[in-house]
Amino acid sequence: GVNVHELAMGMFEAKADISHLSPLEIVNMDSKVFNIGSKKLRVSVVETTAPDRALSQESAIVEACAEACSQEELDDCLMFVVDIINESATVLETTPTAVDIVTAASPDASFSEGRAVLPGVLSRKKQIVP
Repeated sequence: GVNVHELAMGMFEAKADISHLSPLEIVNMDSKVFNIGSKKLRVSVVETTAPDRALSQESAIVEACAEACSQEELDDCLMFVVDIINESATVLETTPTAVDIVTAASPDASFSEGRAVLPGVLSRKKQIVP
């Protein structure tokens, strides 16, 4: 028979492998552009069981966010790395205005060394931009 746990963990591991993607591909992988007020924002998410794989590329991903803003004439790009095992999201400090947007929406968010961890945040559709 099929071991459902092993199958699920294998699927999560496959999704966590982003080594074949460029930083810009990571930014665009699970991403949506929103018009909020007068601002045009890209909100990008990496959902993973291995957040360190994405976070180890933090500086390149932040640069890719800037590239996306330039190419697409965006006001900002928000990047979230969602740890589905520990049920939290790490938001990267892509720009000073991204920090302002996140802290306005989540007053408890505290940025340190370019990141803020948002406990319990798992869904872009339900929690990040409802």
